[in-house]
Amino acid sequence: MIASSHRVLLALLLGAPVVGACGETTISIVDPEEPLDLTRGLLLHLPLDETEAGMIAVDASGNGHDGTPSATPPTPSLSLPPVAFANERSLSFDGAGQALDLGNPPGLDIEGPVTVAAWTRPQLLDGWRNMVAHGWHHVPNQELALRISDGVYEFLSWDGVDHAATMVMPAGDPEGWHHLCGVYDGQSYYLYRDGQLVGEHADSLAPMRVDEAWAVGARGAADAFDPRYYGGLIDEVRVYGRALSADEVLALFHL
Repeated sequence: MIASSHRVLLALLLGAPVVGACGETTISIVDPEEPLDLTRGLLLHLPLDETEAGMIAVDASGNGHDGTPSATPPTPSLSLPPVAFANERSLSFDGAGQALDLGNPPGLDIEGPVTVAAWTRPQLLDGWRNMVAHGWHHVPNQELALRISDGVYEFLSWDGVDHAATMVMPAGDPEGWHHLCGVYDGQSYYLYRDGQLVGEHADSLAPMRVDEAWAVGARGAADAFDPRYYGGLIDEVRVYGRALSADEVLALFHL
């Protein structure tokens, strides 16, 4: 026999009716989830809504990490990803010399858990094509990149060896926009495509500080031999100084 006080407690936990002398009352206990905060830990947000080629790419995070266009600048495009918020432009890169240079400000020279995300519509799939990168730097070997490598999506840290989560690009991806997100949480590298986990690699080697610039559309270093220029469209670039959860990555995709 369950004591009356225990029956009330059980009913409260289950949201079941509580029966008393005055009749039946239903009391529900709701444990609301905390709302996701996609501004927490946000170090960089480039909406890439600039209207003219050569304009500074303004960092909307408020951290002042603006992007300076290359001498031959990427060009604004009206091709846009399927987002729910007002989005005026994306940026088109020719794969031959166009990029944004973000420098290496202290607020972006991070190590450990990190998230790098962007909407992309790739056109050139051959070789290495960097979407967002920190470095590279040689001796010591340092690099962090979200990129394409011969038709394979990769999110990696490099110390002479690639530490990477990867996915072979689906055949139809160049025909439309897709959201890519790379996460390192202290234990593994994760790659998400359109909010879904598509690659995972357990690894204790964390992304490190890199003694070179960040870039969008290329390597973040003055390296004429192997600049790894991206060919295609990029929009809504974000960098976080923390690992987003799977739910947060999905929410970012659905913004």
